[in-house]
Amino acid sequence: MGDKLRDIVWRINRLHVLHRIYLSRAALENGLYFGQLPILENIMDHDLCTQKELAAWMRISAPSIATSVKRLQKHGLVEKHSDPEDLRCTRLHVTEKGRAYAASSRAAFDQVDERLFAGFTPQELEELQGLLERMIDNLGSEYRDRPWRELMDTARSLRHQVEQEEEKDG
Repeated sequence: MGDKLRDIVWRINRLHVLHRIYLSRAALENGLYFGQLPILENIMDHDLCTQKELAAWMRISAPSIATSVKRLQKHGLVEKHSDPEDLRCTRLHVTEKGRAYAASSRAAFDQVDERLFAGFTPQELEELQGLLERMIDNLGSEYRDRPWRELMDTARSLRHQVEQEEEKDG
């Protein structure tokens, strides 16, 4: 059973990497970096939000959001507006150019996902979703409801700890 499980996990990991490659390629072809689409979409959903609010909703550190917003602003995709109620506060707005980039990137991302699931019946998709949920539950509830970004930060932090330990042993 061990070899079979390792083979399945290897395939899941390979699928994840391939999906990430195709999404990254689609983002770049549409003028964005991989992580910028969710930021643009979040700002569009919460027009005139603050960077602090955006960071909280996306569970990304304030410095990371500040860097991303600065890049988006530099490329004319996001604008900052002073809050008339509080001049110390700036609010974010996606420009028409940003909306166009987001729309083309979303369409490209959706095409990648449609290609991934080509030939699957609705019943197979529902069954796969159920199986994946069971696998997630099997790993435990500790991380179940945490957002993707937080999971990635946790994985990155643990990888960094391992690298530090290896350097000590090295």
